[in-house]
Amino acid sequence: MERLVLVNLVAMNKPILFLTTLVVLCPVTGFTQNKRYNDNFQQEYFFGNVPSARTEAMAKTDVAIGGAVSSSFFNPAGTGLIKKSAAQLSYSKPYYALTRSRYYYAGYAMKWKKFTFGLTYHRYEARAAGWTIDVGYKEYRVNNPITVNSTVNVVYEPIENLYVGLNYNTYFWTIFDDVGTDIASHADVGLLYIHKLADNEHRSRLQFGASVNNFTTATITYHSPDDTYSTSPFPVVARGGLAWMSRREMKIPGSLLQVDVTASAQYQTLFNNSYREGINIGTEAEINDVFAFRLGYWTYNLNDNGFTTNKSRVRDITYGFGVLIPCKEREFRIDYAAMKAPAHSTRGTRLPNFHTFTFQYFLTKQDEA
Repeated sequence: MERLVLVNLVAMNKPILFLTTLVVLCPVTGFTQNKRYNDNFQQEYFFGNVPSARTEAMAKTDVAIGGAVSSSFFNPAGTGLIKKSAAQLSYSKPYYALTRSRYYYAGYAMKWKKFTFGLTYHRYEARAAGWTIDVGYKEYRVNNPITVNSTVNVVYEPIENLYVGLNYNTYFWTIFDDVGTDIASHADVGLLYIHKLADNEHRSRLQFGASVNNFTTATITYHSPDDTYSTSPFPVVARGGLAWMSRREMKIPGSLLQVDVTASAQYQTLFNNSYREGINIGTEAEINDVFAFRLGYWTYNLNDNGFTTNKSRVRDITYGFGVLIPCKEREFRIDYAAMKAPAHSTRGTRLPNFHTFTFQYFLTKQDEA
């Protein structure tokens, strides 16, 4: 009897347990005051093109959605929604004015009982001949700095519909051909909670997500050919969001149209910097489990460095589409997004299109609510 009462109390207070756990993430703020993130350091990786065309088209709103291998980038708990196992490949180019840059991504995740385990590989190649970098207060010319981040992801479901995730990242930065690779490690933590609504016909649900990237407040020390060095903190990024998902059926002459709707809102802030704070809003309509259309809007503040020609805030509308290819119990997805990157200067025009391609394979279908 006592055990039954305890189980009922836990079930009734899942939202309270979730919100209480969020509070645990907040004390990291006090540890970041002496490790201020440089606005431009490795922004291509931390705030650039993401390894999912779906997420990119939905204005990077993935902290409360999950269900893909790449979800661990925004929320380590997101892979917990994978039903059995999944693999993902992604390719993106370019990054803003770095027109020759390339971003490669590969990942795999599998579920085992109440755990999900994942491995991901991010590789960003700037390919910027003639670019310079400051190391030890001296400028050095670089041709193709390469950023690689390998992640081990673990998710646990302590109670039904509550997922707790952790990333352990090993970060490699190769700046010069004749200097060794600089290495650093950092960890991310995240939570995801699903609340199914009393709407069996439409299978509606709400999902709440929160994460802190680099809650370990890590830094990296990098070296020059002259053996000088500099140290830079990684950004400590906090994100929180809400997603609503529902399946609707609409009768049209001669057939039945089935539409899965997703709407998501996300807030982002940095604990060790006053900039890149903003909101993201994304939507998706998936038609008959075959075609998906996406739309989003994002905005965040920037450091204008005191120049009136620099923007202090940027905003943009995003869009993209996807195709799902079901095969018995398996599923194969192809997603694409292409947009002109907005300029950060009031004198600049929109930069050339960037393109993101994503290929996903699921061992079992992911459309179950």
